[in-house]
Amino acid sequence: SCWISKYDALNARKYSWDIKFYGVSPEVRAYFEKGETVLKTAILPYWDLDPKALDRSLNKNASLKLDILFKNKDKLVDVRLETEKGASDFKEMPVNFPVLFGPLTNLRDEWLPTTLVANNIIDWCLLTKSKMRMLDNTTIPVNLDPCWTLISSHCGPDPTYAVFVKKSDVLSYELQVYLGGHKIEMKPTGQNSMQVKINGNRFNVKKGDTRLFKNGKSDICKISNWGGTYMILSPETATINFDGNFVQVVPNPTAMGQHCGACGNFDGNNFNDFQDKQGQTVTPEQMPS
Repeated sequence: SCWISKYDALNARKYSWDIKFYGVSPEVRAYFEKGETVLKTAILPYWDLDPKALDRSLNKNASLKLDILFKNKDKLVDVRLETEKGASDFKEMPVNFPVLFGPLTNLRDEWLPTTLVANNIIDWCLLTKSKMRMLDNTTIPVNLDPCWTLISSHCGPDPTYAVFVKKSDVLSYELQVYLGGHKIEMKPTGQNSMQVKINGNRFNVKKGDTRLFKNGKSDICKISNWGGTYMILSPETATINFDGNFVQVVPNPTAMGQHCGACGNFDGNNFNDFQDKQGQTVTPEQMPS
């Protein structure tokens, strides 16, 4: 999941910030005003429109909007700065131009994770109320039955995990996950509450917390609760995110070519996902319904 998020960020060419300051002290305001003076001097040749946007803009409850657009193969950048005093645009600044603490740059990361995501070796399946983004990047409409539906599973000689969902009476879905012979259940009990069980026993995870589930001395998985979105993390098998309205599964790359379920076969080919267990072609409307 982290590598996928990094990949999305690496391919972004426009970044936007909307910042609001509350109760800024005189000392902090003085630091910002010194920074403004340095910034004005450094980027004066690229300044366009309203210079008042930087003129003592940081009052007690100031706001700041910043847009940065990389272009010309990341060699140039446009910067737009907007405060309550007005807006200033800095056009076609070189990316390597030293601004305060160093050159502007878009996000960079090590090549391996980026390559794995770009080549669908790391991929994800996302199920919402009406659509499913399958592995291998195919999107289909969905209308699940009230019974349990297998959406993602490792189907090699020694299966490591399986993810099932079914319609919920409260939100969109209920979830069952099997990891190493252990059963994890997540059932919405309200708009902002979830019942979590492992092997039939309650396993409460407070908001903002992460709990480790062990079997003897073996770590089976970690379960985190981020504002009502639960993440089941098992690095050797899969990562599952669930909040009752969506399910996201990120299989371990070892499941590639050995995957089954409504999320597709995960073989890197998005033209052969619509097949049943006998290998017969089915329509997108039949998967799943």
